[in-house]
Amino acid sequence: MNRTNYLRLILSITPGDIYRIPCSSEREYKSNRMLFYRALAQAK
Repeated sequence: MNRTNYLRLILSITPGDIYRIPCSSEREYKSNRMLFYRALAQAK
């Protein structure tokens, strides 16, 4: 995936989504958070 797609992914994650993530399972939340930070790091 290229940088533009990562930026689009990050911009599509709203604060509401971030707050909703913990409402799923803890393991799912951690994997989503890890993917989010990995995407953020690669987009820089």
